[in-house]
Amino acid sequence: MNFIAEAARVLSALCVLVIFTTISCSKKEAEKKVAKPSEDSILKAEEEKFIEQIIDSIIKVEQQEEEEFIKGLKSMESTDRGAGRASSNCPADMFFVRGGTFTMGGMPRRDEVVDAKGSEGSLDYSGRFFKWEIPAHSVKVNDFCIARQQVSQKEWYEVMNTTLQKQHELAKSRMPLIGEGDNFPMYYVNWYEAVEYTHKLSRKTGKRYRLLTEAEWEYAARGGEHSKNTKYSGSNNLEAVAWYEGNSGRRVHESCLQVKNELGICDMSGNVSEWVGDWYADYDDKYEVNPKGPSEGSNRVLRGGGWLNFAYFCRVAFRGSSRPDVRYDYVGFRIAVDP
Repeated sequence: MNFIAEAARVLSALCVLVIFTTISCSKKEAEKKVAKPSEDSILKAEEEKFIEQIIDSIIKVEQQEEEEFIKGLKSMESTDRGAGRASSNCPADMFFVRGGTFTMGGMPRRDEVVDAKGSEGSLDYSGRFFKWEIPAHSVKVNDFCIARQQVSQKEWYEVMNTTLQKQHELAKSRMPLIGEGDNFPMYYVNWYEAVEYTHKLSRKTGKRYRLLTEAEWEYAARGGEHSKNTKYSGSNNLEAVAWYEGNSGRRVHESCLQVKNELGICDMSGNVSEWVGDWYADYDDKYEVNPKGPSEGSNRVLRGGGWLNFAYFCRVAFRGSSRPDVRYDYVGFRIAVDP
């Protein structure tokens, strides 16, 4: 009996040893799997890390190039970007623009012309022109003086003795005001009020202020005799020169925060569109000298694009128009005077 009992104890001990060994091996195998991932997973992780490094490098290079580009544009403001300002015959804060001949309008191939709805109703007008921007034609303008920036809310109040809030009420707009301050451009101004401003300012100062003609506006927006033939006023990079749908935050901004154009003029692309003097009419291909548009019409011309517009509408060739009695939160104006 003692022998049988002893044998039972030995057998029991052996069973415990076998179970312990099995558990221990299983634990080590599990640890081994955790500690040593497969070659495929290692390669995949290294590949993902490599791709991330490449993407980071590309982003950094693009950011550096964009910063250098904008820095280069701004550095030009102290040299040729002040080219329009040298004339004692222009009032303070207005730049002299030497007249000249230029090509006005867009110059597309026939298959690039689109109507108001664009291509199949889309808003992608990249590389195209509206049919009312053509034909491109040669135009000559005389010397003139142009305001460095759009008429400000402070300037408006000093001449018209009304505030932005009052104009907002007159417009019967349900939208809140989207940019207030002395150096913000005036908006909620219709064409008749813009003309009234020039008349009152003329009586106050003894100078003959007026709205720009459409031809003068485009000539100045293109940089006049210093033009570099850019798509927007002052650059092919809209982010550098304009507040538009892509960067405005859907609001009006203070004047002259962006890069100026070749003449030193601010915001001729974006921020707020600008009334000009002309009635709207289709272009023709005739050579013109100091054109002022037709003697009558139903819509007045708007130029420059505004804070709510897509990039396409901020091009120097783009033409808009509206009834002259309507006030908008994206339309202001700029003044001119003969030297």
